[in-house]
Amino acid sequence: MSGTVSKFLYNAHGDCDGLILDGDKQIHFPPHLSVEVLRSMKVWDKIQVHGRKLAAIGLTIAASITLPSGTRIVDNGPPGKH
Repeated sequence: MSGTVSKFLYNAHGDCDGLILDGDKQIHFPPHLSVEVLRSMKVWDKIQVHGRKLAAIGLTIAASITLPSGTRIVDNGPPGKH
């Protein structure tokens, strides 16, 4: 799925763990990607998300996010868990 970043979503701990594309598509990613996501993209960026769509709850779980530059942010699990 691709679209334009409308806003970032934060969990109760203050970590960015999701975003909204095109005003209505909710994307979730693990909070260990928070720093990389916030450093790499901003609202209005056009991105592409690869992952699993959970239609029943209207959410997509991102496995990777491709930025306008072509750079990919990939969820390889939390640091130290490889």
